Amino acid sequence: RYQRRVHGGVAVLLDMLPKLWATAGASAVTVPVAGRMPASQRELRDLVLHRMCALRWPESVAVKLVSVLRELEVSGDQVQLKCQCALEMLKRTKLQELPPFVHQLVSMAPAPLSMLVVRGLAGHFAGLEGDAGQPLPASLCQLEGTALLHFGFALKHNQDIARECVKGYRRVRWSELVAFDVALLLAVARLPAFQDHALEALRTHVLQCARETPGITVLCGATASALGRLVREPSPPPPPLFPPKKKKKKKKKLCVD
Repeated sequence: RYQRRVHGGVAVLLDMLPKLWATAGASAVTVPVAGRMPASQRELRDLVLHRMCALRWPESVAVKLVSVLRELEVSGDQVQLKCQCALEMLKRTKLQELPPFVHQLVSMAPAPLSMLVVRGLAGHFAGLEGDAGQPLPASLCQLEGTALLHFGFALKHNQDIARECVKGYRRVRWSELVAFDVALLLAVARLPAFQDHALEALRTHVLQCARETPGITVLCGATASALGRLVREPSPPPPPLFPPKKKKKKKKKLCVD
């Protein structure tokens, strides 16, 4: 009962936060900050955002918090601070709440900071996989699949994120990639406008791995050639769901005079 009461109180506070944020940006509001009076609206908003990010929020309000952060109108360094705050909250988010959290987090980040968020997601899931060990439990695989679906939904709503992901992964070295990075890049490749670019970036990393890592040249070469075919050759159309029925030929009756 105590936890429910705390969760309800924090949820009400988060509902009020966008209104308080708008009030803090009003030209008529001046409050003392660090012993100085008055402070500018910019300093006041910086103080509110820094203190909000420094708080240890309950795990139960993780999705609510990132949703509220998404609504806050920020500028300059506040944008990166908001994204870093959400990434810190990602580490304490419950597993079952990760998929909706991923959707809110990716949708919140502006295009220039997309790679910061995407690499943060990849690192978090890599940590979960490392803690779970091999083979991965089915529940974690299902969770990652659902998170990738939410990531795909966010890409469809804002394709600038997909463009920045392709640019960012071209600059990342193959040795820095984890398995979830590849999954995210393949999710970008599901968008027709970015399929060729995403697969070409993945093919480049495979070729770099083959050149710099002895002993796996044959495997990487085969994988690279397969990815090359995916880039160059369009996929065949899927078969029809309901194939047409074959008409039965009617037998002709012989007339005997």
